[in-house]
Amino acid sequence: VTIDFAGERARYVKLHGFDTEGKYYAAVAEVEVYARTERKETVSDVTENGIRKRKVTDEIGLVEEEHWDSATGKKIYSKRRAGLTENLALGRAVTASSQYSSYYGPARAVDGVETKEPVWLSSSQTNPEWLQVDLGSLREVSKIRLNANHPSYADLWLDSFTLEVSSDGSTWERIDAKTGGGLGYL
Repeated sequence: VTIDFAGERARYVKLHGFDTEGKYYAAVAEVEVYARTERKETVSDVTENGIRKRKVTDEIGLVEEEHWDSATGKKIYSKRRAGLTENLALGRAVTASSQYSSYYGPARAVDGVETKEPVWLSSSQTNPEWLQVDLGSLREVSKIRLNANHPSYADLWLDSFTLEVSSDGSTWERIDAKTGGGLGYL
């Protein structure tokens, strides 16, 4: 599930997971947090073997690359990165309401591995279970991507969820909420 929004200043992101039937454990494979920002760009414009090449880069790599045939002016290649920064949650401090074991601890939700075990897994079937990521400083957050769990866990589910952000860890603003069908297997 990807949630795009106008942007909020936040240091903390919190996911509350619910199972309306009360029979499943909460599981989250990955939480990704992004911010749209303006970055200083560098432009490189060269001609090699009759092909004009233009590259635009910033601190995190290639932004745009285009090639034209110098004789005709016809564009023959184009590549552009989406306007997002790096995943702000990757490797950050994370806490949870519970964990099934140290192997299934909350750090699994920000380790950059979303398609394979292990995931963060709650210790019980209580509602709500929650997972909170500390981004380390205030950031302008505008996109959050949640991967609920791995399909090999047939008995795990987040039926419904609430997603909140906070600048101080005590006052929270709801960004999104889904009831029924929630995250499921993504």
